[in-house]
Amino acid sequence: MPTLPTETKSDLLKYLRFAALENAVRVRYELEIESRNESARLTSFDSDEKKLGDDRPYEILKARFEPLRRQAGKIIELFHGSESVAVKNFSVELVLASEDLRIWTDEELVFPISSES
Repeated sequence: MPTLPTETKSDLLKYLRFAALENAVRVRYELEIESRNESARLTSFDSDEKKLGDDRPYEILKARFEPLRRQAGKIIELFHGSESVAVKNFSVELVLASEDLRIWTDEELVFPISSES
């Protein structure tokens, strides 16, 4: 199993922190890839595990999504190489206080990283 390069991990943590809403304790980015179409979701959760509403303007959300999409592409390539076109779902989740990070491709956990690593 490949390892996540330190620079990729640092960038991913930075972009997820940047994307999280102010009162979030956890943030999740999900990307669905269907042929040439993509849809993405960014969800922040509070300490009660409830989703926080996000009414930020489109321009701000776009600024949060774009670096996460670039990182998703790099990580999919890292874990799947030339098979990246076969990946239909990518998810990454960060617990902000502990920096616990988990990455899934097609519902399979491919990279858990805890604050101890």
